[in-house]
Amino acid sequence: MKYILDTHALIWFLEGNSRLSPIVKAILSDATSELILPAIALAESVWIVKSW
Repeated sequence: MKYILDTHALIWFLEGNSRLSPIVKAILSDATSELILPAIALAESVWIVKSW
């Protein structure tokens, strides 16, 4: 199945944030999941990480 990531899901997954639901965590951890990362979500993630 294909899933579209948003900025929050990506950042929360990468930082191991507990606000990410177990279902989403499982989807993002599954190597067979087809993940679509919009360019704007990637750009926002880079901006957030650079701000830390």
